[in-house]
Amino acid sequence: MKVKARVSETGQEVDAHIDSDWASVHPTDPRARPLLYCPERSCYNRVSAVELQNASGQVTRFFRFVRNGPTCVHAEVDEPVVVVREPPARTGETDEHQWLKDYVQRMAIRLGYDDAATEVTLSDTVRADVFVPNVPYGRVEVQRVATDVAERTRHFDDVVWLLRATFNETNKRYLFTWPCVQVRVVRRQGDRWVIAEPWRDGLDGALVRATATVLQARPTPNAGEEFGFFETEKHVPLAAFLGDVWSGQRRWYGPKTAHRFGGWITVEDFARYTEWTRERRALGENPPSRGEPLADEATTSASAALDPPQDQVGTQDGPRLTDDLGDESPEPQTGLSLPAPEPPAAPSWWTRFRRWLTGGSR
Repeated sequence: MKVKARVSETGQEVDAHIDSDWASVHPTDPRARPLLYCPERSCYNRVSAVELQNASGQVTRFFRFVRNGPTCVHAEVDEPVVVVREPPARTGETDEHQWLKDYVQRMAIRLGYDDAATEVTLSDTVRADVFVPNVPYGRVEVQRVATDVAERTRHFDDVVWLLRATFNETNKRYLFTWPCVQVRVVRRQGDRWVIAEPWRDGLDGALVRATATVLQARPTPNAGEEFGFFETEKHVPLAAFLGDVWSGQRRWYGPKTAHRFGGWITVEDFARYTEWTRERRALGENPPSRGEPLADEATTSASAALDPPQDQVGTQDGPRLTDDLGDESPEPQTGLSLPAPEPPAAPSWWTRFRRWLTGGSR
């Protein structure tokens, strides 16, 4: 890491120890940050300004190489610059909301998106909880109660909503219709998983997961079911989910585009689904219609597998997080109810007849 850098436009050297220098290269709006290079004048390796702040007001500043860019050893240091400020003023938001915003920003920076910032004004009507510039779905909104999701999405639709309380009918409808995902915070307790509240108890080891609308291809698609290609993918680390979304590998597909309700599907799986529907059509089967709006009753039916209410929010923020980027934890046993798998449907008469003709080989 470095604590000095060079501004591309002016050639000025800036130092993370100097508040005025830092303010010029790390403004609140990440879109206003200048292009920065290694401080060595003969070197043009790109760096970015990174700032992390914990709940007690301690701020860490440093420069690091941009994601996937070349590196060098000029002016390298072992320790970042640490300064102490007053803890951020209370804004009326819950400790849970603040904790999740900070978590998403830290995960974005850990994934290499150094310009990720909280509370970024994007327009006269939109202020993002977290904003990651120059990526798909760069606006991230953390929401316990799904208030005005539809209207707020229309104002800036390149957004992913992280919903916490998805147990009432209104929230269920938003979850399955708009670009939302359910977020759960859990911790291992002995041989089981339980709901965690690190913003309340300050304990380490919390894992944050994306559930309900993260879809994956079934091992064997069900040709007898109208939307038989996808199923709900469980226990996906939120950091891995957002990494896929921001890299363009996973995107939102609305209700009845590829599944009976809307969901987040990898581009690769969607291409396989498209080929699957083409083969069904060629065989004379009836593939699902594409892009039809989801009726309210269908939404209610689709949401039947949702979870019970989470516990209420707590009152303290700031413990260290377990890095769950590569988590392969087993399925929770008790203390945590996750969406039930979708039941397989019986194969159609045409599928059974085709299997009989081919001796069961297809």
